[in-house]
Amino acid sequence: MKIIIAPFEKIPKEVLERLSHEISKSFNADVEFSKELPLPNLRWRQDQACAEDFMPFLHEADALQYADICVGVTSRDLYDFNNSNLSYLFGFASGNSCIISTARLGGEFLLTRASKEALHELGRCLGMNHCDDPKCVMSSPNSVDDIDMKKRSFCTRCSSKLSSII
Repeated sequence: MKIIIAPFEKIPKEVLERLSHEISKSFNADVEFSKELPLPNLRWRQDQACAEDFMPFLHEADALQYADICVGVTSRDLYDFNNSNLSYLFGFASGNSCIISTARLGGEFLLTRASKEALHELGRCLGMNHCDDPKCVMSSPNSVDDIDMKKRSFCTRCSSKLSSII
């Protein structure tokens, strides 16, 4: 499996390198980086970018011509256009693309939190559902504390599902 990491604007090198390492290890994937991408035309809600608006850009990105999945990374805060009950998103997946935001993941745990979110969204790209185990990377986080509670791995049930997919 080949996975492309597509950074939008300036994403710290250490974040991208950690994502590459975690993705490669967890999915037994070849991971490459695209060039730094400019922000596409997005709908905005105050200072938040619409997560869904990244998807057509990622789906059509040149990188997808030779990759199985494309992971976009942005420092912009995200919102869900179709769910006004959510005030923000950590990530969003659609088809063979996903976007994660580092906007709310900062601090000393940024690298670990970003890794967990990337693994989660990649699982969603592969058709995995949210998990009820709060320590599983596939659990759906409602806060940064929920992300911190997760492990950087799949529970036994989700690992089994993942093995049958990849």
